[in-house]
Amino acid sequence: TDRVASLPPSRADLETQLVDLIEGAISRDAAAAWAMQWVSASDPGVDDAVVWNALNNLAGADAMSTDRPYLYEEIDFRAWLDELRGQ
Repeated sequence: TDRVASLPPSRADLETQLVDLIEGAISRDAAAAWAMQWVSASDPGVDDAVVWNALNNLAGADAMSTDRPYLYEEIDFRAWLDELRGQ
């Protein structure tokens, strides 16, 4: 089954992932893989639109670009964090 076994993440969980990504504590690949657990699930169980948006953003953290190594940079990660925090 492609249903996620774990409970959906909270806003605090997403904030931790984003801060860790910005600070270099986790890799882009690790952050994206973590978010993809829910983004790719048939029934992710995410009811919070802010969490869902943050998960979709984070799932693309390792997206490649044609004109630079990655599509998203630290400035994008910081913008996602601000959006998550409602700023």
